[in-house]
Amino acid sequence: SSTDVSFDVTAGWMFSERFGFEVGYTDFGRATQNYELPQVCNGFGCQEREWTAQVDMTALRAFIVGNLPLNENFDVYAKVGAVRWDADYSGFERNQILVPGLPVGPRNDPVNFDDDGTDLAAGIGLTMKTDTPFSLRVDFSYYDVHSTDLLWTAELSGIYTFDW
Repeated sequence: SSTDVSFDVTAGWMFSERFGFEVGYTDFGRATQNYELPQVCNGFGCQEREWTAQVDMTALRAFIVGNLPLNENFDVYAKVGAVRWDADYSGFERNQILVPGLPVGPRNDPVNFDDDGTDLAAGIGLTMKTDTPFSLRVDFSYYDVHSTDLLWTAELSGIYTFDW
C-alpha cells in the first residue's frame, strides 16, 4: 500500500452531449513498501532483516464515456473500458548482522520481474464548464490490475474543448 504522483495524457471525442470515448496514457509512478522483520538473536549475535518492494507501472487505456449534464455549468460522467498495463517489479533484502566489530551486511542482489496485461477499468467524475473552451474535471478511476490489490487514481484535470 503506497501512493505516488501520476502523470496522465488523455484525448477524447464526444459523439453527442451524452456519449463519447477517450483514450490515454498514464504513468502511475513508483509505489514502495518497506517490511522490517523482527530481530533474531542467538549465540553468534543478532540479525535484522528488512525487505523493500517496488513497482513502476504505466498504462494505455480506452473508455466509453456516458455524460449527464446537470446544468449549464456542471456535468457528471461515468466511464468503463480497458487498461493495457505494464509493470516492473523489484524487491531486495538487507541483512544486518549485529556482531560487535563486524560491518553491517550488504544489500542482497535485487529480484526483478516484469508483468503486463489487459484488465477492466472504470471511473466517475464531475466536469465544471466555463464560458471559455477550458473546463475543470475531477475524476476517480479504478483499474482492475490482476497483480495488485487495489489501483485507483484521483485526478484534477484541465480540459480544452475544440468546437468542430
